[in-house]
Amino acid sequence: MSNIVKFIILSVSVLFLLALMFLPVNNYAGIGLTVLLVSFCWYIFRGDIVPENRETSRPVAHVAPATGRKVGKGTKDLCLQLLKELNVEVEKDDENEDTYNFEYFGERLSVRTSNDDSFIMLYDTFWKRFPAEDLEMVTLARKTVNRANIVYNGFTLIYSFVDNTMWIHSNTSALLVPEIAYVEEYFKSVLKRFLFAHKAFDEAMFEQMKEDGAKS
Repeated sequence: MSNIVKFIILSVSVLFLLALMFLPVNNYAGIGLTVLLVSFCWYIFRGDIVPENRETSRPVAHVAPATGRKVGKGTKDLCLQLLKELNVEVEKDDENEDTYNFEYFGERLSVRTSNDDSFIMLYDTFWKRFPAEDLEMVTLARKTVNRANIVYNGFTLIYSFVDNTMWIHSNTSALLVPEIAYVEEYFKSVLKRFLFAHKAFDEAMFEQMKEDGAKS
């Protein structure tokens, strides 16, 4: 029904109610007519009263506001596209088809990603080392790894021994799907937090040395 017709009906209804107020009409009849009129107006205008959160059956494409990427793009494809937009050169790993190597802010990183998974895994390996025969330093490094993993987030520190060397590594997992708002900024923040592992390790080691020194 057009808005003009609704306006005419509403105007006539108001005039009729005013007439009921001033004309000598039986009380019961007036009440009955008023109820009938209100019911009629409700029937006419009910379509204009829409619940704020009413669901609709109309299909809507979910779009990330900053990019316009539609739902359905795989995590692997999205990850590689985002790296390309950051002007990062990516090399496919020779041993694992879902692993890619790249350099970001001077660090050699790896990402494992698949279109069948909504999460990516980032790896930064062999970036700090200690001589395995130095038991005091190895003990300190172990405490530092544990301390950093408790205090910081955005990465996990691990260590391994190769030959006579203790190596420090880091990894993290992160959700990466097109539905994330401003997914480019989100992806950059994931990389930034991940690279902070180096500084976090140094800070945690400094605090651990102060704590150990206070105990001795």
